[in-house]
Amino acid sequence: MGRLRNTILICASVSTFIGVSAQAQEKASMPVGTFELTPTLNVSLSKDSNVTRVSDNKVDSWVTVLNPKLELGKQIGNNSLGFGVSATKGIYNSSDTDNYDDYRIFTNGEVEFDRRNRLSGSIVHLSGHDARGTSYTLGAGELLDGPDKFTTNTLDATYSYGALTANANIDVDMRLIDIDYDNDVVVSNPNRLRDRKENSLGSTFYYSISPITDLLLEGNYLITDYSGNIENIASLDSKTKSLLAGARWETTAVTSGFAKIGYQKRDFDVASRAGFSGLKWDLGVAWSPIERAIFDFSTASDTRETNGQGNYIRRKDYVANWRHEWLDRFNTVASFSYSDDSYEGDTVPRNDKIKEFKVAADYRFRRWLTLVTAVSYFDRNSDSTTVFDYNRSLVSFTVKISL
Repeated sequence: MGRLRNTILICASVSTFIGVSAQAQEKASMPVGTFELTPTLNVSLSKDSNVTRVSDNKVDSWVTVLNPKLELGKQIGNNSLGFGVSATKGIYNSSDTDNYDDYRIFTNGEVEFDRRNRLSGSIVHLSGHDARGTSYTLGAGELLDGPDKFTTNTLDATYSYGALTANANIDVDMRLIDIDYDNDVVVSNPNRLRDRKENSLGSTFYYSISPITDLLLEGNYLITDYSGNIENIASLDSKTKSLLAGARWETTAVTSGFAKIGYQKRDFDVASRAGFSGLKWDLGVAWSPIERAIFDFSTASDTRETNGQGNYIRRKDYVANWRHEWLDRFNTVASFSYSDDSYEGDTVPRNDKIKEFKVAADYRFRRWLTLVTAVSYFDRNSDSTTVFDYNRSLVSFTVKISL
């Protein structure tokens, strides 16, 4: 990997809203043989103003979420190996229908064969759910008798060639995802299959032009294969190719970022479905104008699988965050995101505009105890039908406990 690999990871972590606050809470471990065991527990209580994400006849409820996690890890020099399991239980006080139990099992590792050859990867099994009124049940959450459950298995692997101090480096990435819903179709959308495999192979070449700047060239090839077909409904199987060029930089201690722009082409296996060819971009900038404060802005454009109408969704995202560390123990985050979803390929055009505001504060009482309070407001507006329009507010209190 290039010298500025961590820059992108830092920009991404800052963009995840409350995720940064979790980093501030140092975790302790206990020895288990030659491994270290790290247990954590998050407990949250929130008030959801619109459980099923509908425009009328809204259901509000207090929600309790329990999230225990166990991680078993081992570090030997620059090599690491980890295993973990986590569970998430959601309890809706005024809507038992929406209660859920999710769990996640994972393993990850990194191996440095020599100074030029490195390999990292992870395997994740997730038994999760889409809440009513999200994803494939958007605009029809009240028609379901419970969360839309699914299982995913994901394999990620990255091979990196080139010394960390070298002018040129190359990463080769592979991702295999198997998505399996408990119900192949849902009552709100009986003409749309969901079960599929998404297999991608990509590579990124980095070339250093100065101690603070790398140029990059990135290519990716994605095959999406749905597991079945519905009679008289054209297949959604597709192949997507992307090629982007750009740079990443860390000009000073207060500014870092990356920018990639290029071309994407999505072709469907059946000629009756029109594909996409056009601009794709990905940009992220982190700026610290004053001590203890970080402003982060990111934007991206991509195509993704449709969750209802059309052949695919053309999405554009814009996210801005302001994080301030007032004290070593106290931090605040303010965030605004805007997304533009264009459902392409249907006889009736549809465009959804999504806005979300978030404000959060976290206080670390002890090394092992952090309290996070957050308020958010979500608004979706569609030019198709009012059934997709809704707004939702959420007030939450989360306690993070580590060993």
